[in-house]
Amino acid sequence: YGKTVFSGEKIEEFDVEILGVLKNWEAKTDMILVKMSGEPLDKTGIISGMSGSPVYVGDRVIGAVSYGWSFAKEAIAGVTPIKNMLQVLELHDDEEKKQLGASAESWESSLALQESSVKEVLEKRGLDEYPLRLVPIITPLVVSGFDQRVLKDMSSTLQKFGLFPVQGGGEALSSSDNVELLPGSAVAAVLAKGDLNAAAVGTITYREGDTILAFGHPFIQSGRADIPMAGAHVYTVIPSQSTSLKIAAPTRILG
Repeated sequence: YGKTVFSGEKIEEFDVEILGVLKNWEAKTDMILVKMSGEPLDKTGIISGMSGSPVYVGDRVIGAVSYGWSFAKEAIAGVTPIKNMLQVLELHDDEEKKQLGASAESWESSLALQESSVKEVLEKRGLDEYPLRLVPIITPLVVSGFDQRVLKDMSSTLQKFGLFPVQGGGEALSSSDNVELLPGSAVAAVLAKGDLNAAAVGTITYREGDTILAFGHPFIQSGRADIPMAGAHVYTVIPSQSTSLKIAAPTRILG
């Protein structure tokens, strides 16, 4: 099963079927292939804003929903193993990067290189294109205070960073005075606050004390950075054949 927020700030569970493991999808890294189901995923497919949603076997987290296929008929996703996410905590200050970089656009591989069990699963679901192509789930960037014409001009640049601009409101009122960020909670990285607001919305995968892992895939590729973190309130999920997404807004800054 997995956890995420579909409405408000309530963490809900969804069903997960493990389909197989994509071997060596990135250098020395495997990707867990899953099918997600339950409401509203049966209607929406993968939802932008789900990046980081933790997946569990029993009571143990195995990774985060983070990659998918565009226009897929089912909510089939790639799960980044938690082992690889925990390695981020071992980075040192001397590995800091000073400039932003575009996110990885996609990963592709010959389907013939995968195990027969994985090939069979993908072929049955119509995901037998050559080459096999996985892309990071697009991160919704909730913005307010921007003119629509400016937003249109920004879109192509933001998409290079895996961000999908969505017009929304500024800070939302939380349903609770004591917002607690837990695995499955919606989280926002606040990139601008004031007359102009911009916040990238994702999901928390793992927490240990005050240390939190989220998103499950690279976020704006900035290396070590200080970005305000807030909770997020999800107003609704908009289904779409291309990219379903969460309409959300950040709550107060927490760290």
